[in-house]
Amino acid sequence: MSQQGKPICLKIGNIEIYQDWPFLTDKIEEMIDSAEIIQGAPFVRLKYVLEWKRKFKRKKDLKDVQLIEKYNLGP
Repeated sequence: MSQQGKPICLKIGNIEIYQDWPFLTDKIEEMIDSAEIIQGAPFVRLKYVLEWKRKFKRKKDLKDVQLIEKYNLGP
């Protein structure tokens, strides 16, 4: 975290890379151990992304929550 209490983030275009995941720091090992491998690269499971976005509550995160929930529930 930075001195202002905000997570440290590197932004490249619309990609954001965080030093850590606030709210989920206690689940880091669990997230790593349960990572989904897609084309040889590990990705955090969608349930953790959803949990993080619900807690972070930025405008874009709330939109993403709606999309993820729609995707998970299907038509």
